[in-house]
Amino acid sequence: MTTARWTSDQLEDYRRKHSARKPDTSSDPPAEPRQAPARPVAPNQTERQALAVLNLREQDMAFEGRTFDVCGGSRYTPDWIDADQGIAIEVKGEHVHSRDSRCRFDEARTLYPSWRWIWIRKRTTGRKGKRWEVEVYG
Repeated sequence: MTTARWTSDQLEDYRRKHSARKPDTSSDPPAEPRQAPARPVAPNQTERQALAVLNLREQDMAFEGRTFDVCGGSRYTPDWIDADQGIAIEVKGEHVHSRDSRCRFDEARTLYPSWRWIWIRKRTTGRKGKRWEVEVYG
């Protein structure tokens, strides 16, 4: 069995490359959420229907309007934001595996308790039939 040895230049390149990837380990949330970058993204049908279920108008809401910093240097962008009222809404459909987005949603609602957080999911199958499940926090 042979052991590969790195030259000092290779070792320095490796350290430089990997030191830039250090995650943010600070536990304090930022004072204000970041503004999401402008993207030509439009809401899908389920996301539009969710606003109707909540009796909200699309004109009063910003689609993916803010990005929140959460634990470990990650970011979370809710589907709908009303910054004036401090409301953030996450919409999920029936067949979406949402474990990662639920974790980030829960972290954001813990780190930003002054906001009202809404998790809404459209169900089309199951023994209870078609329905919307709505959870409100704050």
